[in-house]
Amino acid sequence: MAGIKPSFLSFRYGLIIASLLLCLILGLGILRATLGPVPTTVSGSAPQPPTPPSATPEILVPTATPTSLPSPPLSISPQAPGVIVLALSDGPFIHLFAYHPYALPLTRLTDNPWDDVHPALSPDGQRLAFISRRNGFWNLYVLSLPDGKLTQITNTPEYKGHPTWSPDAQWLAYEALVDGNLEILVKSALDPSQAPIRLTEDPALDFSPQWSPHGREILFVSTRSGKEDIWLARLDLVEGRFVNLSQTPGCAERDPAWSPDGRYVAWSGCDEGERSIWVWDGLNPNQAPQRLISGESPVWSPQGDYLMGVLSTPNQLFWVGYNYDQDTLWVPPQPLSGQVHGLTWGPLNALEALKPYFLPGPSQFASLFSTSTATSTTRPRLTRLEDVEAPYPYLLEEAAPAFDLLRQEVARQAGWDLLGNLQSAFMPISEPSGAGHVDDWLVTGRAFAFNPLLLQAKWIVLTREDYHGETYWRVWLRTRYQDGSQGVPLTLPVWNIEARFNGNPQAYEQGGSTEAPPEGYWVDFTELAQRWGWERLPALSNWRSYYPAARFNQFAWRNGLEWDEAMSQVYPPEVLNPPTPFPTWTVTPSPTSTPRIYTSPSPTLAATPLAPVVPRPTRTPPPHTRGP
Repeated sequence: MAGIKPSFLSFRYGLIIASLLLCLILGLGILRATLGPVPTTVSGSAPQPPTPPSATPEILVPTATPTSLPSPPLSISPQAPGVIVLALSDGPFIHLFAYHPYALPLTRLTDNPWDDVHPALSPDGQRLAFISRRNGFWNLYVLSLPDGKLTQITNTPEYKGHPTWSPDAQWLAYEALVDGNLEILVKSALDPSQAPIRLTEDPALDFSPQWSPHGREILFVSTRSGKEDIWLARLDLVEGRFVNLSQTPGCAERDPAWSPDGRYVAWSGCDEGERSIWVWDGLNPNQAPQRLISGESPVWSPQGDYLMGVLSTPNQLFWVGYNYDQDTLWVPPQPLSGQVHGLTWGPLNALEALKPYFLPGPSQFASLFSTSTATSTTRPRLTRLEDVEAPYPYLLEEAAPAFDLLRQEVARQAGWDLLGNLQSAFMPISEPSGAGHVDDWLVTGRAFAFNPLLLQAKWIVLTREDYHGETYWRVWLRTRYQDGSQGVPLTLPVWNIEARFNGNPQAYEQGGSTEAPPEGYWVDFTELAQRWGWERLPALSNWRSYYPAARFNQFAWRNGLEWDEAMSQVYPPEVLNPPTPFPTWTVTPSPTSTPRIYTSPSPTLAATPLAPVVPRPTRTPPPHTRGP
């Protein structure tokens, strides 16, 4: 080592170090190629750059879609601007809400101790007309959205409803009760002191006006043809002013709605036993209307490319939307929390104008209609209904609060106590069923039946509704005070179930007959019952010939249960499924008789007397003779 020069040693050591560095670099390259790029953060994925804001509103798909219904496809576009204002049953009152199926969840606008119904946004989206009972009677009001100024347009005790704006937003047409009959009136929206102008004057009912976007025509529903039809009032004419547009035989048409360009008219009509939305083309008036989708109460988007409507089932309402341009379903059925009492679809600037009126949280009157009960693992018990006359005045403890709240609200709105005297409440399982059927909800402790004699006394009337082969009834109560402070006028034809006893063969075969709606003010008891979870029951198949099978007076608080589930909560299994004795064949030894061969009796031999033998005479040859 002493002979090795230092320069050589330095060169050798440098070569070794360079080789090691080259191997290290090559090894890291091979490892990087094998494992992929090395993350720049210790854990998680690398942060993504922020997404630029979209020009379209954020899609908020409602979460209350029934699981049995299809979800909206990803290709659905929310390009339907504007906002929908609707009146919705909200416990004991009816309040206004704002909504858009993909941009705005259901948002409360009013929360007062009175009813606000039939909203109508002005064409510019800056004013909202509606009907309110804040002063004790139905009157027309206009709310200026920018400054919050409220103007009362009418101030009379008679009923008014369904306001509609003229295109210049200077006039309002609406329905009103005049001399006991519904007529169409027109009144200034700028000067409430001006007297209203009467557009219709006919013995038939005229209601639900809709002003044309062109301004010279008004659609309305009329019964002047004998049933509900869509009629057109041409304001520039005197002779021949009114024209029947629908004229569908045997079908009641209502809820007319203009498209924004004034070309199309949508309405609700009939289609094989269900309500459907139809569209009539004004440029091709002789063509038959086109059926779009199941539903009623149609309303057009501000651009006229979408429609929203309400789909009715016996005990539930749903939103439904239709893309008219693409002829496709836009919004699949979405459940509604209550009955809809009018809706309007305004422009996009109306959404901005309404934002100061958004009310967060539930209604301040939630305690007045809440029926929530604590869950219990024990078997439900019956409780006595206070001040109720019935053979067995009992209901389950969890159903009794809903009954008490319904009874209280019926007495407030109708002015008399329908549920104080019942035909039946709880019915013991040992009692025979009045309608002769098995699934009797009265034995579950979750149902009641009011006194059917009120139908004969004309304190209640029925309207018939058919859903896919099953018949349901809507019960209307006549109000105690007929001064306009309670109820609304009835526009639907009623079903006289008592007509089967009048000697008319056709009415007997049909189980009754339709009649014109009676005059006066009425309360929809079926809709009130649904607010607190009481569902109507379908008539049995033999209701036309068996009166109790109609079941128009029975309502059940099912709370999501089927009949057998409700029964299992009340009765033990041995009561619902008693053992049925079946005869069993048991071999029991018993003496058997020896079979005997039957022989017929033989005749007895007896001596037969013989005739006496008489000796036969012997032949004696004669003597020989000559001759023959």
